[in-house]
Amino acid sequence: MADYNAPLPTTRPPGLLTPQPWPTAADVAAAREYRQRFGNINEQDINAGLLANVVPAAQAINQGAFTDQRQAPLDKDTADRLYAAQIAAQRSPLGYLGYDVNRMVVSPAGPAIKANYVGEYLPQQDRFWSDLNFPTNPVHESIHRGIELLRRQGTKIDPEMEEAIVRAQMQKYYGKVEKTNQEEIDQGSRMLNSPYQVKVMDEINQKANEAIAQRLIAKQGGVF
Repeated sequence: MADYNAPLPTTRPPGLLTPQPWPTAADVAAAREYRQRFGNINEQDINAGLLANVVPAAQAINQGAFTDQRQAPLDKDTADRLYAAQIAAQRSPLGYLGYDVNRMVVSPAGPAIKANYVGEYLPQQDRFWSDLNFPTNPVHESIHRGIELLRRQGTKIDPEMEEAIVRAQMQKYYGKVEKTNQEEIDQGSRMLNSPYQVKVMDEINQKANEAIAQRLIAKQGGVF
């Protein structure tokens, strides 16, 4: 296991790609205009008015992620943030595997709520909550969900490594987009600087790609 107390790297980590910018408003508009499809069976046309599971951030933080959730139509800003996250999720095999609007409970962006976390995935319910004041969080939680889906298929992933894997994946594919919990962010950075941990992460990504392929083949009735 990586030494999470080691100094942060000063050179480019071996596991780091050239991260792509987070999708912009123009990217979202273009994807909508051309009805761009990425091949994920869970993707949707996320537009204003789409019914989704919504909960106020204060209630999610104080009482649990799924307290008092309700089906409500999305406003344009919330729809745009979720669509951008859906576009971004395609870059990470685990994010691609786990992203599903129907499994989300979201809190639209608004006045900031002081809390030590901005999202949560509950494996037992296979649902997650995201505070969209932090627009990258739906992908973060989708990576957690992707890991859980692989576990259900028999892939062994050390729970003690999970948060570091998620943080490393976010940095690998999106750069320094996360701003909460610097200690966990640093753990992800150290993972990317460890050739052994990069190899482990690559093997997990390969399992995710295989699971995605199996899901797509099943949707096509065994013909791909």
